[in-house]
Amino acid sequence: MRWFKALLFFILAIVCYAIGNIAGLILVIALGLICEGLMWFTIFRKSKKGKP
Repeated sequence: MRWFKALLFFILAIVCYAIGNIAGLILVIALGLICEGLMWFTIFRKSKKGKP
């Protein structure tokens, strides 16, 4: 499930970057940055399974 969320955030980031570059909208590019950050956070966060 974690990799599915990471892939979803990656696709959303790419789409936002593409739309933002075509339309020149800073807000959409910022949304792409947020989606990319969420992707990296999802990939590298620590698992809670081994902790009490």
